[in-house]
Amino acid sequence: MSALNALTIGARSERQVLDDLLAIAPPGDAMPTTPDTVFAQMLMPWANELSLVETLMLAFRAEINPLTAVNLLPDYERVLGPDPYGRDQQPLTQAEQQALTYSRWVTRFGVRAADFVAFAATFGVVISIQQYRVTTAGAFAGVDLVNAPTQFDWLVTLPSAVETLAEASAAQAGNLVSSFPPSLVVPAILGRAPAQTTPYFSYVG
Repeated sequence: MSALNALTIGARSERQVLDDLLAIAPPGDAMPTTPDTVFAQMLMPWANELSLVETLMLAFRAEINPLTAVNLLPDYERVLGPDPYGRDQQPLTQAEQQALTYSRWVTRFGVRAADFVAFAATFGVVISIQQYRVTTAGAFAGVDLVNAPTQFDWLVTLPSAVETLAEASAAQAGNLVSSFPPSLVVPAILGRAPAQTTPYFSYVG
């Protein structure tokens, strides 16, 4: 089995590599194919290194995708440069860094609300975007009245975040009674939404 086959089958142990090397050794008494011979001991360093290479190749598979990369994650971030919406300036966990880098590496933006819903999904965030249609004559009773330019508003609903409540004697004048940490998808939606639209954001439980 070759090192490339290890990517799909699995890395070989040192003994498995040695057995494979002995199996392809030339015939003759000078190169006996049993593992307890001097010849086999001479091949042992090769077997050790080949087993190590295959193990490293398997580990490297995760580095090919920014969503799972650890060792190469800084290189992906260096190639991409600073995030245009400042999302990389926030304190991020490694999983959030990977999700952000992956979305910047592969996501192709559209201009439909559905495109932004799909974008949020790359962060594991489920959102909905409500759009409005201007009310016309002949509308049924009970239909919400929508006047221009409300048809260009987007109501973006995000899952509830951790709410920070103001505490008595700890809060100061001007502090919010409660607040939510901003979602990573908010600045991207604000920055890439079609020019005529005005996104509004709502956190719900």
